[in-house]
Formats: sequence, C-alpha cells, structure tokens
Amino acid sequence: LRALMQRAIEDIQRFCPLDTSICTWAFATMKYRDPAWLQAVVRARCEFADFSPQNMSNFVWGLSTLNFRNDNMVLAVGREAA
Repeated sequence: LRALMQRAIEDIQRFCPLDTSICTWAFATMKYRDPAWLQAVVRARCEFADFSPQNMSNFVWGLSTLNFRNDNMVLAVGREAA
C-alpha cells in the first residue's frame, strides 16, 4: 500500500478530479492516513470547479474521514458548492 501511495503522490499533478477523489476516498476507506498524501493534495491545488458532485462528495468525505483540515481548501470547496 505504501508503494501505491508513493506512486500516487508522484503522479498527482497529472491526476484528473476523479483520480484525486477516488484515491482520497480509497485511503480513507482503508483508514490509511498518510500526511504525505494530504500534503500532496494541498500542493496539487485542485481545480474544484472541474469536480463532479460525486467526485467532490467522495473527496470531502475522504478528507473528513482522515481528520484532515486545511482552511484554504475548505474555503475553495465551499465556493464551488455555493
């Protein structure tokens, strides 16, 4: 699992919204909290406008389940949801 996580971190800049949301959802489902993944998500500066409602839901659920909070990300997600 650690190798998959590392590969995801290396490739995150090429991820589409589905990739980002599914990886975050999967890690949360497995209760696999790795600060390196969460930091990579923040650094990737996701374009939340490109996320479908389902992608956004999976992504936010995953972050919440992993007890991750980033105020700037919360604000960006909130702007898209409004």
